Amino acid sequence: MSRPADAGALHALCALARVALGAASVSIATVHDDGLRYVAADGTGADGIRGMLLPPGDGIAGFVAATGQSISVRDPVSDPRFARSVGERTGYIPNAIQCVAVLDDDGDVAAVLSILDRSTVGPADGAVSVTGIVELVVDVAAGLIGGPGASDFEIAGRLADLGPRDRVRATDVVTAVLDAFDS
Repeated sequence: MSRPADAGALHALCALARVALGAASVSIATVHDDGLRYVAADGTGADGIRGMLLPPGDGIAGFVAATGQSISVRDPVSDPRFARSVGERTGYIPNAIQCVAVLDDDGDVAAVLSILDRSTVGPADGAVSVTGIVELVVDVAAGLIGGPGASDFEIAGRLADLGPRDRVRATDVVTAVLDAFDS
């Protein structure tokens, strides 16, 4: 990571993603030599996951950190990569997990965005909007942790591509996140 992440801005970003995606919980874990450190989270189990260190390669998020391959798992408890002990420690065992790699300037995985139990319906404007929101969150997260995040112009374009309801929900929070990081 080229600069330390602002925990408040990352938390606000998790809150944006959770609300916009209709998820039970969203977290961001940064990659370190000793594993994944959960630096921000919002939603069910967030208090239990923040600050937790997951050993390298452990869990579905650890798999994403090790391989750079973003994945969605609909029944994580039946997946051998699932770290059940983490769910038990946080008090929340999800029914579905989506983990997305957040890349640094060199194209290496710098963090993992985890989305737990995203609504099957998604935002009012449909599946394209869900993809747009996830891409927007990853771009902002990359910028906050020092990776090749999207420029303000690209973020504005992504916001414009969202449906009207999602754009209203996302714009204020993204602006607040970016303002918090700049100050």
